[in-house]
Amino acid sequence: MKFLKKPFIKLYLIAHVEKFILTSCVIMLNLSTSLAQSSEAQLANEYYINGDQEKALSSYKKVVKNKADIQYVHANYFAMLMANADYNEAQKYLAKVTKLFPGKLEYQADVIYLFHLRAEENNKANYVANLSESIQNNQYQLNQLSQMMSARDMHLEAKKFLLLARVASKNSRAYALELAALYRVLDEKENMINEYINYGLINNRNTNYVKNLFQMLLTGPDDFDQLRDILIQRVQQDPDQLSYLELLIWINLQQKDFYGAFVQAKAMDRRKDKPGDESMRVAEVATNNKSWEDAEYIYQYIVNTYPDSYHYTKARLQLINVQKNSVMNKYPVDQENLLTVVNAYQQLFDELGPTTNTYEAIREKCFLLAYYLNMKNQAIAQLIDLTSNPSLPRKISAECKLLLGDIYLLINEPWEASLLYGQVQKAHKYDQMGYDARLRNARLYYFTGDFALANSYLKILKRASTKKVANNAIDLGLLISNNTILDTTDLAMQAFAKVELLNYQNKKDSGVLALEKFLVLYPNHSLTDEAYYLLSNIKLELGEYQAAITYLNRLSTNYAEDILGDDAAFLKASIYEDYLKDMQKAQELYRIFLSDYPGSLYVSEVRKRFRTLRGDTIN
Repeated sequence: MKFLKKPFIKLYLIAHVEKFILTSCVIMLNLSTSLAQSSEAQLANEYYINGDQEKALSSYKKVVKNKADIQYVHANYFAMLMANADYNEAQKYLAKVTKLFPGKLEYQADVIYLFHLRAEENNKANYVANLSESIQNNQYQLNQLSQMMSARDMHLEAKKFLLLARVASKNSRAYALELAALYRVLDEKENMINEYINYGLINNRNTNYVKNLFQMLLTGPDDFDQLRDILIQRVQQDPDQLSYLELLIWINLQQKDFYGAFVQAKAMDRRKDKPGDESMRVAEVATNNKSWEDAEYIYQYIVNTYPDSYHYTKARLQLINVQKNSVMNKYPVDQENLLTVVNAYQQLFDELGPTTNTYEAIREKCFLLAYYLNMKNQAIAQLIDLTSNPSLPRKISAECKLLLGDIYLLINEPWEASLLYGQVQKAHKYDQMGYDARLRNARLYYFTGDFALANSYLKILKRASTKKVANNAIDLGLLISNNTILDTTDLAMQAFAKVELLNYQNKKDSGVLALEKFLVLYPNHSLTDEAYYLLSNIKLELGEYQAAITYLNRLSTNYAEDILGDDAAFLKASIYEDYLKDMQKAQELYRIFLSDYPGSLYVSEVRKRFRTLRGDTIN
């Protein structure tokens, strides 16, 4: 250690000397404790540990005559007396030790426990009252007694001592978590909820913990309603406490009551003097949950109320996006309503000029023109003009090129599409855009019947991609591999891929004819269930609901155990609920689904829908 400087060596030696002294003190303390305990006490405890009850009891009766040994044998001796129900002897013993050690809380807790076991309620109540009065200003001793009572399963007494400890602390939220746990054991749900709320108020970091607890503990049909009522009452008493509003927003979101969440979010925005921050958050959650009507209402409120805020442009764009989704999720799609949405996108761009959000508006407009309004050339021209703009943000440029490639695929120009996909893939090798471009190229090669090349892309995407793209890659890869392994000619797979291209190109009538022909040419092929499922989806989009159900019935009858069995069962039930409005039939189908497909990924959604139709309150 010659390379170390002397001051460092000195500090090093001092640290080790201090560590040695500390260790020695601990050893000496343990040794002194062991030496303080008499050999008789040690022997009695050994009898007890070894299960020799008779010798242990005889020894303890002798040992407790020595005041110095009582603390070493008390717990074991008292436990033996309780196990033998020797309450009289226990009473005599406790009278002695509480007199010898008047400040020992453990012994006093045992007195209360003995009264409890003997059902001497008056004696117990008087003892608790006297003991409480004697230490009423010592919150720490009161808290200790509460813990001792809990350990003895005397939760009512534990609650009394802990409430007194709170009073002594002069803090109305002290011991909130401990009290909540006691109320939980005592099944005092309202008090439990109040204490967890108190705990959340102690520190902002506690809020998420409290939310998680509520999710686990509030499982009854009316529990969240009770929590909401308590919070509303607290808001009225203390309107400046924003944590109450935050919890109210969270509760409503848990119950998918987006309008209720918006009412509280609006209040929080006013209190915090923010231009719609919380309202935007609620609107985004409503959008993600496809609650289009609520989302539209909230975005419209933000647009009207905060026209000069930093949320305005995004709220305008999201408002139009929600209106678009609302129209597109009602089959058949209303062309006039879509045209109104297209004009709204263009109006946004014309009013606000080029920004990230307004560029996105034009991209969405081009998507609708190409896919739903049969104005592909107009969409292509506007996208080419947009992508040639050098000031266009890199991400939006990539998104526009991907859409342009998709539209070229719509008009049967696959190699123009592939060229654009390749450009995006090269420019975004390791991010989401690059993965999306690879997936599109794989899909293109699938449509054109080059399954080997499609698989080469898909294998890469399975390993290095986001979850969504990886799942799509896996699904397409399985479709190809499962239906080509036994068919060396690939004729059926090529025919089915062409049908999927027709569907992608929105040529629904041609797609139906091609699928019906496919089912005649390739009866009982491994793709038959895929054909039925695709037919049912096309018929649904055309608004032919009964025809869609007919094809789903054929799939369920012959291929219920195959991979699309649960998909077909869920789609059929949702058609009855969402489009035919036959709630009784939908409820019955959801009930059958839960019985037939307990391991399906749809189970959570099906259970929720079933309970709603049955009239349950869903948390």
